Amino acid sequence: MEEQKNYKNKFSFIQQSLDGGEYDVVIKESATLFEVAMKQIFHQAITKLPFKDRKELTKVEEEIGKGHKGVDDFTFGQLVGLYRQSKLFKKWENYSNADLGILTSLDLNSIVEMRNKLTHKGATCSKFEAELVFNYLKNFFASLGLADIEEAVEKVFDKKVQQVDVAKNTSKQKTFNYLENRGLIINPSDESRNISFKVESINFIFETIVQELTTGSQDIGSIFYKSGYASGEKFGAIMNEKWELSKDDISLEDKISKWCQFDSDVGWGKLSNKTSIDYENFDISGSIELNENFQAYKRLNKNLEDCELMKGYIAGVLQHLLSGLETTIECDMSKCPRQNPFHKKCIFNVSKVVN
Repeated sequence: MEEQKNYKNKFSFIQQSLDGGEYDVVIKESATLFEVAMKQIFHQAITKLPFKDRKELTKVEEEIGKGHKGVDDFTFGQLVGLYRQSKLFKKWENYSNADLGILTSLDLNSIVEMRNKLTHKGATCSKFEAELVFNYLKNFFASLGLADIEEAVEKVFDKKVQQVDVAKNTSKQKTFNYLENRGLIINPSDESRNISFKVESINFIFETIVQELTTGSQDIGSIFYKSGYASGEKFGAIMNEKWELSKDDISLEDKISKWCQFDSDVGWGKLSNKTSIDYENFDISGSIELNENFQAYKRLNKNLEDCELMKGYIAGVLQHLLSGLETTIECDMSKCPRQNPFHKKCIFNVSKVVN
């Protein structure tokens, strides 16, 4: 959304309009930023809230859109109705343990009415009204914690985690450096490489390993594959639901690329989508590339059983992103970084399972 990309300029423009006496512009532009933020918040809620809450949100979205349009096409008034009927802020508050009192107290209906009168009825507004709406907007963003819409919503939705120094009874924040072009996370304390796993993901991996060992499985590679698959399948199902709800005509290629971008942010390395989809024959070819794979980091050996973890994870994710198409994932051993340090990319060739 262009409005989101230029939000800093928007705030400056709104302030200039207020100073210049263009009060109708202040209200119209403020309403636009409200819309952008509310849509972003809804998309995060669909991803992170408990299943019961997400189900209620999508039900209200469908009712308001009358089955013909989703939240991205809602008007400001429809967005306000969506939040009110679904009690989104209350659900968000319960999930994150954050105090969102100021957000729930803002009377957005009055802003909707004011904007509609200006837009459709040629009404005018006073300086007091323009200042009030702009202050509402600034309070809204202040409650999110930042001026950056996307980062703010992400931060508020994440449950707040702090490192506590018991001796001093003070809270410390630790910031990791993210190298976006390489998909790496660096701990600034010792300049070491780190990765980030969701708790649910790592627990799925552990649970599957234990289950396989308990049943007497001795195939180490198979155990790693199944544990990766269980985690990938869970993640793929959640993300597939999110993307399909946010955009009903999203292509399979776009979903795979979005997943690669998402998982490039957790420190595993840089994932790239090199696949090709054959829609007519329900087929897939090509590869998923992982540059500087964490599993190959400082590991030059030929005991590659644990590499099955990533193969299983990729297969599990694709199972949902590809609408149930089962895939076979094979490593291109001629380019394996764990056998040849000159190579930096793990290439996972993707093909359809042939029954």
